[in-house]
Amino acid sequence: MKKKLMLILIGIIIIIIILAIDLMNDHELLDNIIDREPAEVHEEVTYSNVWIIGNDGNIIEAFVEGKKQKYTSQYPLSEDIGNVIGDIVVKDKEVIKITIKPDKMNGKVLAYTDEYIEIEDLGKIDTDKDFKIYKIYDDIMMEMSSGILIGYSSTDFIFSDGTICAAIIKEEAKPKNIRVVLKNNDTGDIFHNSVRLTSDSDYVLYYGDKKKEYKAGHKINVKPNNKLLSEGRIRIEPKSKDAKIEVLSLTRSSGIPKYRGKIEIGKNKEGLTIINELTIEEYLYSVVPSEMPSSYGLEALEVQAICARSYAYTQLSNNAYHTYGAHVDDSVSYQVYNNIGENEVTVKAVDETRGLIMEYKGNIISAYYFSTSSGHTSSAKDVWMSENTIPYLVGSLQAVEDKKAVEAVNNEAIEVDEELDLTKESNFRNFIKKSDIKTYDSDFAWYRWKVTIDAGDLKKVIDKNLAGRYNANPALIKTLQKDNTYSSVPIDTVGNVENITISKRATGGIATEMTIKGSKNTIKVMTEYNIRTILAPLYSKVIRQDKSVVDNLSMLPSAFVVVDHNKEGGKLKSITFTGGGYGHGVGMSQNGVKAMAELGKSYEEILKHYYPGIDIVMNGEVK
Repeated sequence: MKKKLMLILIGIIIIIIILAIDLMNDHELLDNIIDREPAEVHEEVTYSNVWIIGNDGNIIEAFVEGKKQKYTSQYPLSEDIGNVIGDIVVKDKEVIKITIKPDKMNGKVLAYTDEYIEIEDLGKIDTDKDFKIYKIYDDIMMEMSSGILIGYSSTDFIFSDGTICAAIIKEEAKPKNIRVVLKNNDTGDIFHNSVRLTSDSDYVLYYGDKKKEYKAGHKINVKPNNKLLSEGRIRIEPKSKDAKIEVLSLTRSSGIPKYRGKIEIGKNKEGLTIINELTIEEYLYSVVPSEMPSSYGLEALEVQAICARSYAYTQLSNNAYHTYGAHVDDSVSYQVYNNIGENEVTVKAVDETRGLIMEYKGNIISAYYFSTSSGHTSSAKDVWMSENTIPYLVGSLQAVEDKKAVEAVNNEAIEVDEELDLTKESNFRNFIKKSDIKTYDSDFAWYRWKVTIDAGDLKKVIDKNLAGRYNANPALIKTLQKDNTYSSVPIDTVGNVENITISKRATGGIATEMTIKGSKNTIKVMTEYNIRTILAPLYSKVIRQDKSVVDNLSMLPSAFVVVDHNKEGGKLKSITFTGGGYGHGVGMSQNGVKAMAELGKSYEEILKHYYPGIDIVMNGEVK
C-alpha cells in the first residue's frame, strides 16, 4: 500500500516538473517575441496581366499597379522580352516566374460591359477577372474602360484561356465616325419591338460571316426571334455611297426618317436596338436642321454647325452608350438628330465649316447651347453644381448696348451694384418684369413667359415628380426636420402647397434653390433642373410674350423665374410664375445667334461672344 502511494507521489512530482519547464519555455518564447524584430515575410506575390516594358539582362521593367517597377530575375532569361502582357511572380523582390501572353488580335469594338467586349466579326468575348487596360502611346498609364473607343480599332486585345485579359490602346484614335442609337416612337427609349427598313439603292445585309443582297426598295422586317440575330448583330449597308436607308418603323417630325451610312440591329433582353453609324460630317447634316430652323440663314447655321461638331467630338470619348454600341442617342439628351431631314442650306453650312471645332487651351470645349436666353446667360458651375468654374461657360448680360443695361434695370430707383447683380431678388424681379433692356433675344416669343398654376394642380404635379427627383439624387431634395434643420429623407408629397420661394439665385438670376412649404412637409429643392421638373406646368397653359399659348410642358421653360402667390380669403388659390428664356441658359442662345447674324456678325464673332477665350481650329491650327 505504501509502495503504491509512493509511486503516485513520484508521478505527481514528475508532472509538476514538466509543467514548470513548459511554463519557463513559454516565458522565454514570449520574451523573444517582444524583444526581437518581426521576421520578414517571404511570400510569393503574383501580378496578373501586367505590361512588361522590357529587360536589360536580368533586370526586368514592368508597369505594375500604376507604376514602373524594376525587378531582378532569379534565373537568366532565355530571350529578351518587352512590350508584352504577362503574369510575373515575385519573391523577395526577385522575379521567380514569368508567363508571357502572346495571343493578340485587333478589331472594331462594337460594345463593352464589365463582363465582355463585343468585337466585329468575333462577337462577345468574356473579360478576365483581372482584366487590365493600358495606354502605351506618349507615356504608359492605366486606363478606365471608357478609354476603349466604341466603333474603332485603335485597341489591341490580349487573349488567354479563352478570355480577354488585357487591352492595349496603342495610338490616339482619330475619330471620323459617330454611332447613334435611335429611339422609338412610343416610349422614347432605345428598344424596339421590330425594325422595318429599305434603301433607295441596292443594299447588303451582313450577319456573322454571311451576307444577303437585296435590290433597292426591297423591304425587310426584323423581329427579336429572327434567326439571323443568332449570329450576332445584323448590319445593313447600301452599295451606293450617297444612298440612304429608310427606317419604316420610325416616324419623326419630317415623316419617315432616312439615314446616311449604315444601320446595325442588335438584340437585347429588352428588345432590339438600332445603331446608325456614319461620318461626323454626315451626322451634322441632320443635326443642324433638327436643332435650328433653316430659315435662320447660312451664317447662323454655320455657328450651329461648329457648335454641334464640337459637342459631338466631346461625346465620342464619353462612350455613354457603350453597353449598346453607341456614342449618343438622337434625342435632346445629346443633340436632336434627323428629326428634321437635311436640306441644301444646312448641308452647305456643314460643308463650309468642315472640320472646324472650338478649343480652349488646346482642348475641345463642351459646347452647350439652348434655345433662348432671358437676357442673361448662366454659368455651368451654377447650373450643374460643379466646384470648378469653366472659363468659357460663364454667364453674362446679353444686352445689345451694354452701357445702358444697369441704368435700364434701375429705372424703378432700385439700388444695384456697379455691375448688374441679378442674384438679388429685387433686381432680378425688375429685370424680368419691367426692364426695357434691348438684348439679342428680346424679340423672340420665349424671351418672356407667364404661367399660372392652380393650387390643386400644383400639388398634383409636385406629388407626381417629387419622389422621382429625390431618387435620382437624394442630396438635392431636403426636408425640414423638427429640430429646424434640413435632411435628405425619402419623400413623395408636401401636402397642400402653402408657399413657394426662391431661396437662392446664381449668375444671371437663375434659381438654384427653391423652398416649398406644404401642409405636410417643407422642402428645399436644389438645381435648376429639379426646380423646373417639380414645377412642370403639365396641366396649365404657358403664355409667351407674343401672346401665343403652349401647353403640356414637362418642365418650366427655364429657371429664370419669379414667383407670385394669388390668394382668396387668405387661402392660396394659385401661383403665377413669370420667367424669361427657354432652356438651361448655359453657353450659346440659338435665337441670340439668329439676332447677331442679322446684325452682320460673323460666325467667329458670335462663337467668341458666347464662349469667351476659345479658339476656332482645324487640325490643331488656329483659324
